[in-house]
Amino acid sequence: MKNMNKISNKKHWELVMHKDNLNPIIKALNNFYKKEEYKIYKEYVKDWENKKTFFEIWAAPWFYWAIFKKYFNYIPWWIEYTNNWFNCIKELFKNLNYESNNFIKWDFLKINKDKKYDIVFSAWFIEHFKNYEIIIKKHIDILKKWWKVIIIIPNYHYYFKFFQEFLYKWLMKEQHVTEIMNLKKFEFICKKIALKNKIKIHTISWFWNARFWQLVSKNKWIQKIIYWLDLLFEKTKLYNLLPKDYSSLIFIWEKL
Repeated sequence: MKNMNKISNKKHWELVMHKDNLNPIIKALNNFYKKEEYKIYKEYVKDWENKKTFFEIWAAPWFYWAIFKKYFNYIPWWIEYTNNWFNCIKELFKNLNYESNNFIKWDFLKINKDKKYDIVFSAWFIEHFKNYEIIIKKHIDILKKWWKVIIIIPNYHYYFKFFQEFLYKWLMKEQHVTEIMNLKKFEFICKKIALKNKIKIHTISWFWNARFWQLVSKNKWIQKIIYWLDLLFEKTKLYNLLPKDYSSLIFIWEKL
């Protein structure tokens, strides 16, 4: 069970996550997130209390804490273990005029279980571990009683899988566990974990469509073309033609 059967490596993420990617992320916060990520607030958690602690695992590059701080005035905590993205996020804090006192440069696998949080959140994280059930359990370990775990995983199937394998096959094959990117499969896993850990299932569903901007290329010019494709599909509303099976998956549990 060494390293929780982690298949991703730090060296890879240090190379992928660098300052060149910071501007597209800021644009995403200012544009895409306003429309799409607002669904988390509007559809799932609008009745939750505000001014609670929100802990985001693997802070780069999703920044959901910005959404929860905006709509709930939550007290954000973050954890990030890559040097490049730790420094990038520090810059982003300045851009957003956010305090960064609760930003931890540490490995989540070594997190202290004694400190608990009201909301424990991760997006596109657990699929990088073969023993994902143990990783989910670690989410639960730092959660306060009667509060929520939110986990979002991508759906690397269909057209997305085809394009990602064409652009950067190693990333797909060597950095992700795709077997859990299936609603029925993950629902089965969730129910099993819920029975073992006194967790009430709040939501298990499709969330939002996979988009081109999620694709990764080693070539920065191809990456720019990918961002333009995403903009084209958004402006022409081609994303609306995709079935729900192309969506990411969201799971929300309450600790009893």
